[in-house]
Amino acid sequence: MRCVAAFCALAGLGWLSGMGYVLGQETDQAAGSPPTETTKPQETRLTPETIQTKIAQLEQDKSLDPEVQKKAIELWKEALASANLSAQQDQRIQRSIQQREEAPKLIETIRAQLAEPATEPTLTIAGDAPVSEFDQGLAKAQSQLAEIRKTAEDLERRLKDRADRRAVIDKSAAQASSDLEKLNAQAETEAEVEEHTEIVRARRIAIVARRTLLSKQLQSSQEDLAGFDLMTNLYTVQRDQAVRQLSQAQKLLKLWQEATEKRRRQEAELAEQKAQESIQQAAQLHPAIQRIAEENQKLTKQRTGPNGLMQKTAALSERIQNETTLLDQLKTDFARVRERATTGGEHATTGLLLLNKRSTLPNLRPLKKEMEERKAKIADAHFQWIEYQEQRSKLADPEQAVNGIMSEIGGEIDGEKRDLLEKEVRSLLQKQAGYLDALLREYESLLATLSSLDNLERQLVYITQQFGQFIDERILWIKSTPVLDMTALGRAIEAGQWILNPGNWKTAAKIFWSGVLYRPVQAWLMVVVWALLIWYRKKLRKQIPETVIRTGDGSFLLQTGHSLWQVGLLAISRPYLLWMLHRILADAPGNHPFPDAAAAGLLEAAKAYLILELVRGLLLPGALGTSGLGWSNEVRLFVRRHLRWLTFAILLARFVQTAIEMQSNNLWKESLGRIAFIAGTLSLAVFLVIVLAPNGMLMRPYAGMGSRGLISRFRYLWYPGAILLPGSLAVIAGMGYFYTAEQLYWRVINTILLCVSAAVAWQILSDWLTAARRTMADREYRLQQQEQAQAVINQQVRSKSKLLSVAVPFETIYRVSQQSERIIRAFFVLGIVLSIWGIWRDVLPALGAMDRVVLWETTAKASETVDAAGKTVTQLRTAPVTLSNLVAAMVVTIMTLVTARNLPGLVQIAVLQRVGVDRGIQFAITTLSRYAIVVAGVVIGCGQLGINWSKVQWLVAAMTVGLGFGLQEIFANFVSGLIILFERPMRVGDIVTSGDITGKVWRIQIRSTTIQTWDNKELVVPNKEFVTGRLMNWTLSNPELRISFPIGVAYGSDIAKVEKLLHEVAQKHPDVMKDPAPTVVFMNFGASSLDFDLRLSIPTIDVMLKVRHEINRAIDQAFRNANIEIPFPQQDLHVRTIGAGLPVEIRKTN
Repeated sequence: MRCVAAFCALAGLGWLSGMGYVLGQETDQAAGSPPTETTKPQETRLTPETIQTKIAQLEQDKSLDPEVQKKAIELWKEALASANLSAQQDQRIQRSIQQREEAPKLIETIRAQLAEPATEPTLTIAGDAPVSEFDQGLAKAQSQLAEIRKTAEDLERRLKDRADRRAVIDKSAAQASSDLEKLNAQAETEAEVEEHTEIVRARRIAIVARRTLLSKQLQSSQEDLAGFDLMTNLYTVQRDQAVRQLSQAQKLLKLWQEATEKRRRQEAELAEQKAQESIQQAAQLHPAIQRIAEENQKLTKQRTGPNGLMQKTAALSERIQNETTLLDQLKTDFARVRERATTGGEHATTGLLLLNKRSTLPNLRPLKKEMEERKAKIADAHFQWIEYQEQRSKLADPEQAVNGIMSEIGGEIDGEKRDLLEKEVRSLLQKQAGYLDALLREYESLLATLSSLDNLERQLVYITQQFGQFIDERILWIKSTPVLDMTALGRAIEAGQWILNPGNWKTAAKIFWSGVLYRPVQAWLMVVVWALLIWYRKKLRKQIPETVIRTGDGSFLLQTGHSLWQVGLLAISRPYLLWMLHRILADAPGNHPFPDAAAAGLLEAAKAYLILELVRGLLLPGALGTSGLGWSNEVRLFVRRHLRWLTFAILLARFVQTAIEMQSNNLWKESLGRIAFIAGTLSLAVFLVIVLAPNGMLMRPYAGMGSRGLISRFRYLWYPGAILLPGSLAVIAGMGYFYTAEQLYWRVINTILLCVSAAVAWQILSDWLTAARRTMADREYRLQQQEQAQAVINQQVRSKSKLLSVAVPFETIYRVSQQSERIIRAFFVLGIVLSIWGIWRDVLPALGAMDRVVLWETTAKASETVDAAGKTVTQLRTAPVTLSNLVAAMVVTIMTLVTARNLPGLVQIAVLQRVGVDRGIQFAITTLSRYAIVVAGVVIGCGQLGINWSKVQWLVAAMTVGLGFGLQEIFANFVSGLIILFERPMRVGDIVTSGDITGKVWRIQIRSTTIQTWDNKELVVPNKEFVTGRLMNWTLSNPELRISFPIGVAYGSDIAKVEKLLHEVAQKHPDVMKDPAPTVVFMNFGASSLDFDLRLSIPTIDVMLKVRHEINRAIDQAFRNANIEIPFPQQDLHVRTIGAGLPVEIRKTN
């Protein structure tokens, strides 16, 4: 206390050092002279009011320079903010001092109250009070309970925060002390700067106010530290008091609920009794009156009957009370487990605690189902409430309702009797109105109860999910057992002696015989079935065919299914014996530790035995292991030989581990049970080392494929991984992560079995597709042969070249088969992915632990605000980049590559080809979608790593400029490729001419386009050439093409005949289009011929060379048959320089 008083004195001196400046400045300004060093400050307290006054004076002072005025006002505002905070710190200090002074007495009072025994709560209401008073008391008790529960939770939270509170106080005090030293150094530095007097004074005031604030903060921290332990004790006793008050409030609420329920039941019984009396009285009256009495009785039964609203509401209220208790317990357990997991680290006891709590969490599946069904119940109750509300509104006018009933009775009754009836009707309707009001209140109570139960169960589901997720995220990363040491080995020897004890086995034999006698018919029937399986085993071995006939009809599937059925029967015979022994031991009457453990071990051994026998059965001759996978007989015998010893090791390990886990000694489970698990996993690892050796008998054929096979290419990745996987599970089990190793082990085994089953199923489907394709091809071939034979007989075939080609349907069949295989593969892969997700989904929350591994931190935009000047101010926050973000970025990258490579093609096959989209449009859509997938993947992946556009935009801009100069041509080709895809001046499959290049567009890529010429050469042309240069597209808008044939005939030929022959030649050719019709044009009189031009159209450019060749041949043949001469160029030579005639010699040749 003396230290605190001394500190307060020092703080007071610091406070007084800031007094007097305001009045001193005012006096100086009034005298018209600046202050001097000899001016003594007035002892006026530096309060927010005085600072605000000074700011107002500065704002009204027109003699100051605007910049000086602005700067001085800013400094005074800083002083004002510090003064306001100092005033708050003053209040906090006074409150702390007051609490510290009052705490001892308050603690003593509360402890005295807690020392006295708690009094049982009682009700102070009369038993015959109206139900409304009971409802008010119940609502008040519920409100008090909620308030007390909130206070208890607040005190519990305060106590949990006390451990961190001391560190926060120490840090705050150190920070205030450090800031105070920095402020003093800053004041000495700024004193040497020459500034305007007003700014100097304002800065001094700001420094004084800031120094005062820091002193107050330091004093507040000291006050908190001085009363820290005292306040902790106060919070502790207050928490204990709140817990007692909570218990008392719960008891009081229960009393109110019981009393209210009892009073409601009494009132309902009374109403039902009155309704029954009314029926008896109305039995002798008019039927209309009897109907009203019966309706009243129906209303009372619906409210108070065995299945009435009161019973339903009471049952729901009891359920609410039970689930509230469960929810409170879950919250308490969640808080304790979170604290234990945070402080306990990776200790084995923490792992056991998490396992225990995980097993006791409520099952949410039936709860969610009831919540869905409750929606219909709420809707039905609301509908009933509306109907009864409408019925009650009809009784709002009693006279009208009475007149309606009396009019129904009619005028047959009059006089005094009619008055009596009318009085009885009015009485019954008044009672009915009361019954309806009570029923409406019950429906409102039911709806409120259903709504409360729904909200409560939603909280229960939420807390359970959060609790389960918290456990699942940590349970695999926390040890569940101690490290395997020599002590554990000693306990394992004890457990082994328990298993090998002859007395235990004698007891098991006796229990087995008692089980046989307990159900003899069942036992002997199982023995007979096992004997039949053993007798049939050799016959089954011989019945499995050496090869499976690959046919495309139903016989293939039938024979494959028959082969699998035989393998299953062959595999089940030996495991059936273990299952039979388990069944007889389990059905024996009584509880026996060792026989029960042995029965459980036999069951698990039978399951493992069945799986291994199925694998061995698939390796029999003719089964899928040899015929489908193409394994030789040596490979089959090699794998089956090593499966024998693996089966023995796995069965022994599973039996021992399961038997040990069934007994009650946890130390034996942690020792021998874990050693058995390790032995099983190491056996599997040794088996994989022998069988999957890269140069071993199984992998030798794949290794011979060299770099062509993926198995050989990645053998140094998958082989160590396949060995280390079970080995690593054995290691972590020995390190204490036994539960983690078990969970991962069984999921790995299930995944392997799933992959093996999928491989077998895919092999069957592939063989079936191949057989179906072969059968379809054979059928098409036979059909073509029949059509050709019939065509020859009917002389409908002109030439041998016109016969149907066998190769055409085979191409169509192959394309259909490939598409079917792609679709089946897509669904197959989807099924495998969903199955793997179903296997691993329970352990996926454990990956949430990667969120706690921070790799680096980045800044992100938190919010944007607008300041007084209208400028947008961006608030930044620090966002951690965790290991899970890195893994997510890697997954996104892989998924982007896989999706960009496969999804566009799948869309093209499954959608675009079916809707009849042009091939060029299909290619443009698939290419652009591939670009979009890559861009989206890059954006998402960078976002996971904290790299957004605002951080890299300048870097991207600089790189773009640099790359624009360095890779100008590449960027130009890239942009040209995008222009080609969007504007589509050419498409895949178009015939184009660019420069001296003519061919078909084969592929449009980012940088270049591939053109296939007529001689099957592929030319890679930069995209820029097609955008900036001339481009002729022969098939852009219309694939039709006109061809001209210039022809010359000799002078003197029949022009009409020539024209007719040319028309006939064009019209007879099958590839020449009828519309537009061919034309013949007499062009001109040539030097040595009459020039004609035959113009015709063809459907595509693909037949241009063929048509040109055949038309030229046909023209030549037609002209020859018609004796029309096709002249060649001739020239007459006239010699004018020779005077005499030239001698001419004529020789006659034989």
